[in-house]
Amino acid sequence: MATPLTSMLRGKQKWGNSFNNIYRRCYASKRKKIQKDEQTDKVHMKSLFEGQKVNEKTARGGKSAARSYRAMLEQRHEEAARSVLVRVPVCPQDVCDSLRAVGPIHKAYSLHKGKNYLLVEFQRRETVEKLMQHVSYFPDACQMPVRSRLLYAMSTMHVQRHRPGQSIVPEVVTNKELSEEDFIAAESTPASLYWCAIRWRHCMKRVASQDIGYRLRFFVCSVIKDLIRTSMPFCRVEPFGSSSNGFGWDGCDLDMMVTLRPPDLQINSTKRFRFLTKRGSEEERVFGQQCLDLVGEMVRSLLPSTHSINKVLNARVPIIKFHHEATALDCDLSYVNMSGRKMSELMYLLGETDRRVRVLMTTVKQWAKSCDLTRGHPGPWPANFTLLTLLVLFLQTRSPPVLPPLRHLQDLAGPGDHFIIDDVDYAFVTDVSKVPKSTNTQTLDELLKEFFHFYGHFDFGGQGLSLIEGSTFPRQTPSPMYIENPLDISHNVSINVSPAYVTRMQEAMLQAVHCLESKSVPDTTKPWGLLCLFHPASQSHSPAYSVASLFEGEGEGGDVQQLEEENGVHGDTVSGVTDSEGTVVQSSDSSQDLGKETLSCGGEKGSAVS
Repeated sequence: MATPLTSMLRGKQKWGNSFNNIYRRCYASKRKKIQKDEQTDKVHMKSLFEGQKVNEKTARGGKSAARSYRAMLEQRHEEAARSVLVRVPVCPQDVCDSLRAVGPIHKAYSLHKGKNYLLVEFQRRETVEKLMQHVSYFPDACQMPVRSRLLYAMSTMHVQRHRPGQSIVPEVVTNKELSEEDFIAAESTPASLYWCAIRWRHCMKRVASQDIGYRLRFFVCSVIKDLIRTSMPFCRVEPFGSSSNGFGWDGCDLDMMVTLRPPDLQINSTKRFRFLTKRGSEEERVFGQQCLDLVGEMVRSLLPSTHSINKVLNARVPIIKFHHEATALDCDLSYVNMSGRKMSELMYLLGETDRRVRVLMTTVKQWAKSCDLTRGHPGPWPANFTLLTLLVLFLQTRSPPVLPPLRHLQDLAGPGDHFIIDDVDYAFVTDVSKVPKSTNTQTLDELLKEFFHFYGHFDFGGQGLSLIEGSTFPRQTPSPMYIENPLDISHNVSINVSPAYVTRMQEAMLQAVHCLESKSVPDTTKPWGLLCLFHPASQSHSPAYSVASLFEGEGEGGDVQQLEEENGVHGDTVSGVTDSEGTVVQSSDSSQDLGKETLSCGGEKGSAVS
């Protein structure tokens, strides 16, 4: 017969065994997930460095097909329509519990943008409408009684307190910058290019736009559309540029286009009654300016969490600039920018065609930022879109090519792939599965080194670049760099780049080649391989290759001011400023006609620019 002391000891032993079993199960489950992620990274990097094409689902043992640009837009717009953004002065989990009482939640993110916000996506749109019926206004008579999906959770509301064991809303920190600790951690990996590349891939994922970044951008488009639709029910607002083409970074600007009356809108002419409306200008440009002026006033007066509204209506592409505080996004809103939208779709297609493209572009952008070659605002330096077009042309000229010439994409286009810009009929295939896979098996490090070598010795003064033909051509134009806009070759997407910055870029590229070649043998005591392009210690010998701005933010360096003064540039007063898709916003340069064809197909509404 067991004594009380024996029973107590047995009870403690039994409790201890149960705790150990639970701990072992939790640890085994977490370890299994870590091993699965590591295995995924191994498959990813092996495929990238051996030139193989293994997608995300394949690496995880499943099957997947690349989405088209239109399918991606539809999915993101649907996610945004089911979402609300709530400012939470109280516990995010308590607010999430209150929202869960209204309807099932699909995903939720806790954001820290100076103030705490909660981005919640419900499983059904009907839940959002149901929630709106339980939302009230502030009693302040000066507050505009506007209905929107930007909400405020009162701290005095009666909420169900968080219960232990219930899932916590994940915290998300956006606008991430690579810190010095990231480089130190990357250097501490085993001395092999394989493991170094895996670590660098994690570094690149930190700065590339993640799911939450796309959700916030499409959410802003969605709430602006809701605001405008209170009086114009057919309007559309969608992002373009780096916010949708797959090459964006967290913290980059949000470029949007608004369409008040879509071209595919069907008007029922059998109705007896019509809405009596005001008539705008018959001139297309003036009408667009009038529409943007109206939308700008609506954003200024009625859209919550917006400030610093600036109307730039006299630019070549009129825009409304403003800052959205809740999402910490700087926004540019234009009117029916079809060229920007189709260029975004084209770049998205190229990124989906070969997995190496986006990894290379992210690396090149980080390198350019480390060298202080790019800025977050327009100026005489190369824009990120200029770097993207340089990379695309380079990949088109490999043997065999990594990316096809755009002329080949036009030949693959179907009847539904045609579109009209400035009365010219264009076309390129939009189905990724129809684009033949590249047989090029070069590794990432080989392509990166060749990219720097190719443009480090390139004759920018005498040669132009054509993405349509996938080749270079002799030119006579005076600009220091000429890259054709595939949708309008009369416009040079690099018109803003000054001669001094072209020279500086080529010098940095030659230094990068030397750096990669000299660091080809692993040395655990010094940065090597990819890391030597970005680590501050390895760049101390050359001011043009400094990465101080990577850790100190975007500042005005003395060398940059000197370059601006040498080229007569002060602030943003440049002869030509391009946006994220290469469209010239302000220009006083008359580009010469080079006698080449555009990516157009002729047609009844226009002919190719000759």
